[in-house]
Amino acid sequence: MKPVVSATNAWSCTVISAFAIVILSVIAALYRKGHEEFVGSLDDPIDGKAISGTIVTAVFVYIGFLAFCGCQGMLHDIEALADEDDENHHDHGHKRTGRVLLKAGWQKVVESCEVALELKLEWIWIDTCCIDKTSSAELSEALNSMFEWYERAAVCIAFLHDVTATNPEYDYRHYGPRDWLKYFGHGLTRTETPIWHEDEGPGQESVSKEFDAQFSKSRWFTRGWTLQELIAPRELSFYSRHWRPLGTRASLKSIVHDVTSIPESVLGTRPGERKEVLKGICVAEKMGWAARRETARREDAACSLLGIFDINMPLIYGEGKVKAFRRLQEEIIRSTGDDSIYAWRYPDMPVPCMQNFWGLLAEGPDAFERHGDYWRRIPRFLSRSSSLATWTSARGLHVELALRPCLGDPSGSIFLGLLGCDMRGVQPLRNFTPAILLQKTSWFNETEFVRIRPDILVMLTMNRIVFPDELVDKENRHKVILEAVSRQIYIPHHQPLPWYPYGIVYPHDTGQKLPVSSSWRFGGSDRWVNQSDAYVLNFVTAPVSSMKDLKESIIIGSRSLVVKYS
Repeated sequence: MKPVVSATNAWSCTVISAFAIVILSVIAALYRKGHEEFVGSLDDPIDGKAISGTIVTAVFVYIGFLAFCGCQGMLHDIEALADEDDENHHDHGHKRTGRVLLKAGWQKVVESCEVALELKLEWIWIDTCCIDKTSSAELSEALNSMFEWYERAAVCIAFLHDVTATNPEYDYRHYGPRDWLKYFGHGLTRTETPIWHEDEGPGQESVSKEFDAQFSKSRWFTRGWTLQELIAPRELSFYSRHWRPLGTRASLKSIVHDVTSIPESVLGTRPGERKEVLKGICVAEKMGWAARRETARREDAACSLLGIFDINMPLIYGEGKVKAFRRLQEEIIRSTGDDSIYAWRYPDMPVPCMQNFWGLLAEGPDAFERHGDYWRRIPRFLSRSSSLATWTSARGLHVELALRPCLGDPSGSIFLGLLGCDMRGVQPLRNFTPAILLQKTSWFNETEFVRIRPDILVMLTMNRIVFPDELVDKENRHKVILEAVSRQIYIPHHQPLPWYPYGIVYPHDTGQKLPVSSSWRFGGSDRWVNQSDAYVLNFVTAPVSSMKDLKESIIIGSRSLVVKYS
């Protein structure tokens, strides 16, 4: 039951709180005056700016005092900030606020506003409380526009709540223990004396190592939504658990690169040029930045990447991670001709546990994780394929790929699908062409394929297979594959279980020439076998379950075809 606050109590709270504003303003002015000598020459603490900053801080305390007195209904839209571990705090419209200001979420609001005041900014936008998730239209607009909003902001703040160490290059002496007086002294800026002198405090080297270790392991780098927060802003500043400045994206680009694999050229790009730089990076590499990141909702694994690829699409919460990520890939395919989107693999998936046949699109960004010591890159040469020849449907993908039969496959059913991108190693001149393994689903249809063995991403150079070793045995080590032929093919997203194939059909060698005219039928009766004018063609089953099967004939089913002369 909601407590009732009498008018007398509310009036008492107001009078006492108004008196508190005056007292706190005086304390703040004295506090600032007392630190004037330490921080250096400052503006007159009684000038308009100082009074303005003091009053704003006092208003925060006034609000906190009202909540403490129990004046319900006077505050809104801050309860959602109470949970520090929740990335999104949007559902906050009609909740109590009595104990909200004691929570860590409210502390973020206070500290963020302080940073904005010090930077002389008039407005601040906080994603955790400025998006109304109860409105699907507002939520969709926000998620599709967030990258642009970050890009246009003067500065973005990244709060790393699990980093307590200090960066000796950016920490400052006046940020000692964060006592309550700190909240009343806006005269203290974050731009002055370093925290350590040569003759005091721990050594620079030990402090730096501790900071590097905590910073690189921060949970902030494992969240899905923080990827665009890291890339989009023109300026990004990191703050520790105690709101000490840790540095900027540009100053920490080396360690950020080691943690995220994002090139330093992206992290250090000047404002206004980042989108152009992103366009020069292949799809697979950008997908790799999102690998192993976590999101509260499954669909957000795709939604959080909209800005990275400059894509807009409607949000359908409830459709699941795979469908949402597939829709994202389809939108990317429509807007780019980058074949690297097919250069994914599941290296940790044991072969016996895998399904036999796969589609051409990945099920999540984890499939694009870095491939050993190699990066995917935009191709060195122009491709003969055209992005206009690629289109999607509800059932599958029509795409133009360069195909070549796989060496050592006597059935002629397994092909290498060469992709129009590069795999580049540590050595600048060491480039490979990636390829995926495809298999025809019918001998009599030259356009329908499925992907097999998604744990393998074949790499070729000079028309020779150099990886994996499973395909480069002694017999085929020195063989050169012929030039791949570009073909238009169709690959379904998945195979429904009722029609799930076990292999592929290819013609059996009868060793006997049929007459010009003949009749045929399926049958299992022995009465056809002993007749001189009929014979039976047998097809046996050899399911795809290991690489050994890829080197032998792969045949579907177990069926007899009876042919009778006319």
